[in-house]
Amino acid sequence: MPERSYNPSPRMTGILDAAVRVTAAGGLRALTHRAVDREAGLPEGSTSSYLRTRMALLVALSEHVADQLHAQVRALMEPLASEDGVDEEQLTAGIVGLFVEWLDHPEVSLVRAELSLEAVRVPAINKAFSPWHDDLIAAATPIAARTGHPQPLRLATATVAAFEGILLSALGQPEDRRENYLREMVGLLVQSLIR
Repeated sequence: MPERSYNPSPRMTGILDAAVRVTAAGGLRALTHRAVDREAGLPEGSTSSYLRTRMALLVALSEHVADQLHAQVRALMEPLASEDGVDEEQLTAGIVGLFVEWLDHPEVSLVRAELSLEAVRVPAINKAFSPWHDDLIAAATPIAARTGHPQPLRLATATVAAFEGILLSALGQPEDRRENYLREMVGLLVQSLIR
Protein backbone atom coordinates (compact mmCIF):
# COMPACT_ATOMS: atom_id res chain seq x y z
CA MET A 1 0.00 0.00 0.00
CA PRO A 2 1.42 3.42 -0.88
CA GLU A 3 2.19 6.07 1.69
CA ARG A 4 -0.35 8.87 2.04
CA SER A 5 0.59 12.54 2.24
CA TYR A 6 -2.23 13.54 4.60
CA ASN A 7 -0.65 15.62 7.40
CA PRO A 8 -3.04 17.97 9.23
CA SER A 9 -1.91 20.36 11.95
CA PRO A 10 -2.58 19.39 15.59
CA ARG A 11 -5.36 22.01 15.73
CA MET A 12 -7.01 20.62 12.60
CA THR A 13 -6.66 17.07 13.95
CA GLY A 14 -8.50 18.14 17.11
CA ILE A 15 -11.27 19.72 15.06
CA LEU A 16 -11.65 16.64 12.88
CA ASP A 17 -11.57 14.24 15.85
CA ALA A 18 -14.42 16.31 17.30
CA ALA A 19 -16.22 16.09 13.93
CA VAL A 20 -15.90 12.29 14.08
CA ARG A 21 -17.51 12.23 17.54
CA VAL A 22 -20.34 14.57 16.47
CA THR A 23 -21.07 12.51 13.35
CA ALA A 24 -20.86 9.18 15.17
CA ALA A 25 -23.36 10.39 17.76
CA GLY A 26 -25.86 12.11 15.47
CA GLY A 27 -25.10 11.32 11.84
CA LEU A 28 -24.17 13.79 9.14
CA ARG A 29 -27.27 15.89 9.91
CA ALA A 30 -25.76 16.71 13.30
CA LEU A 31 -22.45 17.81 11.77
CA THR A 32 -22.31 21.59 11.94
CA HIS A 33 -19.48 24.01 12.54
CA ARG A 34 -21.03 25.01 15.87
CA ALA A 35 -21.47 21.40 16.99
CA VAL A 36 -17.82 20.69 16.22
CA ASP A 37 -16.72 23.84 18.10
CA ARG A 38 -18.74 22.72 21.14
CA GLU A 39 -17.42 19.15 20.99
CA ALA A 40 -13.82 20.36 20.61
CA GLY A 41 -14.20 22.94 23.40
CA LEU A 42 -13.32 25.76 21.02
CA PRO A 43 -14.77 29.26 20.76
CA GLU A 44 -17.66 29.56 18.33
CA GLY A 45 -16.41 30.23 14.83
CA SER A 46 -13.15 28.30 15.23
CA THR A 47 -14.07 25.45 12.90
CA SER A 48 -15.46 27.79 10.25
CA SER A 49 -12.22 29.77 10.26
CA TYR A 50 -10.41 26.59 9.13
CA LEU A 51 -13.19 25.05 7.03
CA ARG A 52 -15.41 27.79 5.64
CA THR A 53 -18.24 25.72 4.16
CA ARG A 54 -20.10 22.57 5.08
CA MET A 55 -18.62 20.91 2.00
CA ALA A 56 -15.10 21.80 3.17
CA LEU A 57 -15.93 20.26 6.55
CA LEU A 58 -17.30 17.09 4.94
CA VAL A 59 -14.31 16.70 2.62
CA ALA A 60 -11.84 17.25 5.47
CA LEU A 61 -13.73 14.73 7.62
CA SER A 62 -13.62 12.24 4.73
CA GLU A 63 -9.86 12.67 4.35
CA HIS A 64 -9.38 12.32 8.13
CA VAL A 65 -11.39 9.11 8.40
CA ALA A 66 -9.84 7.69 5.22
CA ASP A 67 -6.37 8.33 6.64
CA GLN A 68 -7.18 6.52 9.90
CA LEU A 69 -8.62 3.55 8.01
CA HIS A 70 -5.66 3.50 5.64
CA ALA A 71 -3.14 3.40 8.51
CA GLN A 72 -4.95 0.55 10.26
CA VAL A 73 -5.42 -1.52 7.12
CA ARG A 74 -1.81 -0.93 6.10
CA ALA A 75 -0.59 -2.19 9.49
CA LEU A 76 -2.62 -5.36 8.93
CA MET A 77 -1.67 -5.96 5.28
CA GLU A 78 2.03 -5.07 5.16
CA PRO A 79 3.28 -8.21 6.92
CA LEU A 80 1.23 -10.34 4.51
CA ALA A 81 2.61 -8.64 1.40
CA SER A 82 6.02 -10.29 1.74
CA GLU A 83 4.70 -13.79 2.34
CA ASP A 84 5.08 -16.43 -0.39
CA GLY A 85 1.91 -18.17 0.72
CA VAL A 86 -1.08 -16.95 2.65
CA ASP A 87 -1.56 -18.23 6.18
CA GLU A 88 -5.33 -18.57 6.50
CA GLU A 89 -5.30 -18.45 10.29
CA GLN A 90 -3.02 -15.40 10.40
CA LEU A 91 -5.11 -13.51 7.85
CA THR A 92 -8.38 -14.41 9.57
CA ALA A 93 -7.04 -13.48 13.01
CA GLY A 94 -5.69 -10.17 11.71
CA ILE A 95 -8.94 -9.14 10.03
CA VAL A 96 -11.08 -10.28 12.97
CA GLY A 97 -8.78 -8.38 15.34
CA LEU A 98 -9.06 -5.21 13.27
CA PHE A 99 -12.84 -5.51 12.98
CA VAL A 100 -13.22 -6.16 16.72
CA GLU A 101 -11.11 -3.07 17.41
CA TRP A 102 -13.34 -1.04 15.11
CA LEU A 103 -16.46 -2.38 16.81
CA ASP A 104 -15.07 -1.76 20.30
CA HIS A 105 -14.50 1.86 19.22
CA PRO A 106 -17.24 2.23 16.61
CA GLU A 107 -17.02 5.98 16.02
CA VAL A 108 -14.85 5.76 12.90
CA SER A 109 -16.85 2.79 11.55
CA LEU A 110 -20.11 4.68 12.00
CA VAL A 111 -18.69 7.77 10.30
CA ARG A 112 -17.27 5.59 7.51
CA ALA A 113 -20.77 4.20 6.90
CA GLU A 114 -22.28 7.70 6.87
CA LEU A 115 -19.63 9.02 4.48
CA SER A 116 -19.90 5.99 2.19
CA LEU A 117 -23.54 6.80 1.52
CA GLU A 118 -22.85 10.50 1.08
CA ALA A 119 -19.96 9.75 -1.30
CA VAL A 120 -22.41 8.11 -3.69
CA ARG A 121 -24.15 11.47 -4.14
CA VAL A 122 -21.27 13.93 -3.72
CA PRO A 123 -18.24 13.57 -6.02
CA ALA A 124 -15.96 15.71 -3.81
CA ILE A 125 -16.55 13.41 -0.84
CA ASN A 126 -16.08 10.34 -3.01
CA LYS A 127 -12.76 11.70 -4.28
CA ALA A 128 -11.54 12.36 -0.73
CA PHE A 129 -12.87 9.15 0.78
CA SER A 130 -12.34 6.43 -1.83
CA PRO A 131 -8.50 6.17 -1.94
CA TRP A 132 -8.35 4.08 1.24
CA HIS A 133 -10.84 1.66 -0.31
CA ASP A 134 -8.78 1.48 -3.51
CA ASP A 135 -5.64 0.87 -1.41
CA LEU A 136 -7.38 -1.99 0.37
CA ILE A 137 -8.27 -3.62 -2.94
CA ALA A 138 -4.70 -3.09 -4.14
CA ALA A 139 -3.41 -4.80 -0.99
CA ALA A 140 -5.80 -7.73 -1.34
CA THR A 141 -5.10 -8.32 -5.04
CA PRO A 142 -1.65 -9.96 -4.61
CA ILE A 143 -3.13 -12.29 -2.00
CA ALA A 144 -5.82 -13.28 -4.50
CA ALA A 145 -3.16 -13.65 -7.22
CA ARG A 146 -1.11 -16.05 -5.09
CA THR A 147 -4.10 -18.39 -5.01
CA GLY A 148 -3.93 -18.77 -8.79
CA HIS A 149 -7.32 -17.14 -9.35
CA PRO A 150 -7.61 -16.11 -13.03
CA GLN A 151 -8.98 -12.65 -12.14
CA PRO A 152 -7.34 -11.59 -8.86
CA LEU A 153 -8.42 -7.95 -9.07
CA ARG A 154 -12.07 -8.91 -9.46
CA LEU A 155 -11.80 -11.45 -6.64
CA ALA A 156 -10.12 -8.86 -4.37
CA THR A 157 -12.77 -6.25 -5.22
CA ALA A 158 -15.62 -8.64 -4.42
CA THR A 159 -13.93 -9.80 -1.23
CA VAL A 160 -13.37 -6.25 0.04
CA ALA A 161 -17.03 -5.43 -0.66
CA ALA A 162 -18.05 -8.52 1.29
CA PHE A 163 -15.77 -7.57 4.20
CA GLU A 164 -17.40 -4.14 4.29
CA GLY A 165 -20.82 -5.78 4.43
CA ILE A 166 -19.73 -8.06 7.26
CA LEU A 167 -18.44 -5.11 9.28
CA LEU A 168 -21.63 -3.14 8.75
CA SER A 169 -23.85 -6.09 9.66
CA ALA A 170 -21.73 -6.76 12.76
CA LEU A 171 -22.60 -3.29 14.04
CA GLY A 172 -26.20 -4.50 14.27
CA GLN A 173 -25.36 -7.64 16.26
CA PRO A 174 -25.71 -7.72 20.06
CA GLU A 175 -22.34 -6.83 21.59
CA ASP A 176 -21.87 -10.25 23.19
CA ARG A 177 -22.26 -11.97 19.78
CA ARG A 178 -20.20 -9.63 17.60
CA GLU A 179 -16.82 -11.29 17.94
CA ASN A 180 -18.12 -14.81 17.26
CA TYR A 181 -20.13 -13.48 14.32
CA LEU A 182 -17.04 -11.77 12.91
CA ARG A 183 -14.84 -14.80 13.42
CA GLU A 184 -17.29 -17.07 11.57
CA MET A 185 -18.07 -14.68 8.69
CA VAL A 186 -14.48 -13.51 8.18
CA GLY A 187 -13.24 -17.09 8.31
CA LEU A 188 -15.64 -18.10 5.53
CA LEU A 189 -14.60 -15.14 3.41
CA VAL A 190 -10.86 -15.70 3.90
CA GLN A 191 -11.36 -19.32 2.83
CA SER A 192 -13.03 -18.16 -0.37
CA LEU A 193 -10.20 -15.72 -1.05
CA ILE A 194 -7.24 -18.04 -0.59
CA ARG A 195 -8.58 -21.39 -1.82
